Amino acid sequence: MQDGSSDGEGIDPVSDRAEAGWDVSGLRTELEANPGREDLVLQDFDDRCRRLTRLNEQTAAVDGVLARRAPPPTAPTKQDVADLERFEAAWALWSRQHRPHGLAAEKARASWSEMDRERQLDDVVRRLDRLDPAFAIDAHRLEQSLNDPALHPDIHRALLELEADHEKQTTAMQATVERLRAEGLPVPTLDSVTLLEGYDALEAWTRLSDDLLRMRLRVDRDVRPFDAQAADRLLGRIADVTEAGDGSLTADLEAELGRAIDGYQRRLDRLNASLDGWRNEGYRLPIEGRALPQDLLDWEANFEEVERLRARHGVAWRRLKEIADVRPDDAARAVALAGDLEATETFIDLVDALHASWGQATAQAQTMLEAWELEGFDTEAWHLRVQGDPAATLQSLEQHQGRVHRAIDLRRRMDALDLSVEGEEGRMRHDELLRTVDLTEALLDEVEAWTLRLERRTARHRTLILDEWTELRRRGLLDAASPPPSMSLAEAERHVDAMRKRATVHRSEGGIEGRVQRRVLEEFESWEAQGWDLSGLRERLMASPMEVGISMPGLRQAVQDHPRLRRRLEALPWERDPALGAEVLDRMRRPEALVDLAHDLPRLARQLASSSPDGSAPTWRAWRPNKPSTMLTNGVEASDVSPAVSSHVEDPPAEPSPPKPSQSEPATVPEADEDNNALPAPN
Repeated sequence: MQDGSSDGEGIDPVSDRAEAGWDVSGLRTELEANPGREDLVLQDFDDRCRRLTRLNEQTAAVDGVLARRAPPPTAPTKQDVADLERFEAAWALWSRQHRPHGLAAEKARASWSEMDRERQLDDVVRRLDRLDPAFAIDAHRLEQSLNDPALHPDIHRALLELEADHEKQTTAMQATVERLRAEGLPVPTLDSVTLLEGYDALEAWTRLSDDLLRMRLRVDRDVRPFDAQAADRLLGRIADVTEAGDGSLTADLEAELGRAIDGYQRRLDRLNASLDGWRNEGYRLPIEGRALPQDLLDWEANFEEVERLRARHGVAWRRLKEIADVRPDDAARAVALAGDLEATETFIDLVDALHASWGQATAQAQTMLEAWELEGFDTEAWHLRVQGDPAATLQSLEQHQGRVHRAIDLRRRMDALDLSVEGEEGRMRHDELLRTVDLTEALLDEVEAWTLRLERRTARHRTLILDEWTELRRRGLLDAASPPPSMSLAEAERHVDAMRKRATVHRSEGGIEGRVQRRVLEEFESWEAQGWDLSGLRERLMASPMEVGISMPGLRQAVQDHPRLRRRLEALPWERDPALGAEVLDRMRRPEALVDLAHDLPRLARQLASSSPDGSAPTWRAWRPNKPSTMLTNGVEASDVSPAVSSHVEDPPAEPSPPKPSQSEPATVPEADEDNNALPAPN
């Protein structure tokens, strides 16, 4: 019997079961331990044999798909009947994990067997075994339907739907596998894996495919525009990774790709920064806007040459700026090419030509300035202008040359002046102006007027000295010195003054001048007794007695008219200007100032009228001479003067003549109008 029992009597039941292949060692021990209960022991042993046989049937019934996915526990043999519980426990554990529907079907098998549908139940279990674990929830719902064999049609329809869905997903996975293989990836067959495992594997392969595709796109987009050879090399690396199917290599490859792209982009940015800097400096480049990736290698290959070209262009441009601001017309053609790197050679030739003409103008200007320096002119400012703009400065020098020649002539004329009496200050000041100040017509006219005035003045001065020297010589008062034409004015003045002093001594010893001087002094003493200020007249008298003697009639008339002048002055409001009143009081005490004071009355009246009243000013009172005890009414006796002098005394001039220099000072000649060639010789 298959289950280990025997129908023949008289046969040893243990031997019979042993011959069937069962392990009966435990059975013998059990029978010996339970005498009289042999039937129960044998019945229990046979039940264990049936359970073991059923366990083997269940193990064998596991579908191959499920067995490959989750191999069931090893099926027990007839020799393992003693360990049946261990095998059953292992089977139950495996079934709960991988085949719970098998446990449910085994419980419901009796119901299906009663309705003779046991084969349908086995078919349902086999179909459930073939389902992927992804349908575990659906299979679990069908487990409850296994308890009722009448629900077999519903179970069948549900299984058809699940099987169709399973087939659909399997087909989709296979299509994905074929696509990935077409891309060159070594994707393995996924027949023996579950849907979830297949999806996980396909996700990893798809992720690898996406990474490789993204890298290929980055190579074509970000590397190939810069360098086609580098792009092909990177694509070869990507193809090697694709063929190997090793996702761990993508990280290094992607890092290398990123470094390459960043390097190209940084190089392009540096190039564009340089180009933008050149544009900001004014350079015109062969390309408009930013440099493109495809331009990078060409620009880098020629960058040093372009940089040298730009440097040469920049030097020429700076040289041009020195000229363009001052000679825009001549530099117009070169300015049009400034900044155009492609026209650098032509641009440099034009700038060199401009500088050649610039240098010629500099040399000519320097030659003119050196000639002026030899004449003593300060040309430092002109040299600075030559450095800035030689051509324009040369033109200005040519226009200025006439003034310089005139200045040279004026300096020579000033050097010829005899300023031993006047002093060198004026000549030094005007000479400094001519040497250091930009010459203008107004300045030259001013210096020429001063020079002409000094020429006339020194000429008149020398003429007067020569005339006086001639007069003194005529009077026999010569010394051993040379005549004035061979002396300087100061030296001639000293000699003439010495001769004049000798003449004064001679007059004091006697003669007509001595007599005139004594009589005038007597009259001056009477005037001084009245309070008149005669200090100025006394000095004039000592220097030129005849001149004062001739002016005495006019002075007497002015003294006699003093009351009338005093009345006119007292009528004016002197409180308005006390200072002016004090000045007039001083002039009223000097006889030689009375005539001029009378003439100044209208002016004084206007000045006082325009002044504001001063309430704090003292009352102005006119000066009055003291009454003399005796007054000289007789003038200089006619017998004391020559007929010529008498005629002058009887017909006095309207104004007193200017006094001659005193004996203690050098004779100075007052400046006359420039239209007078010479002063009249002294009497």
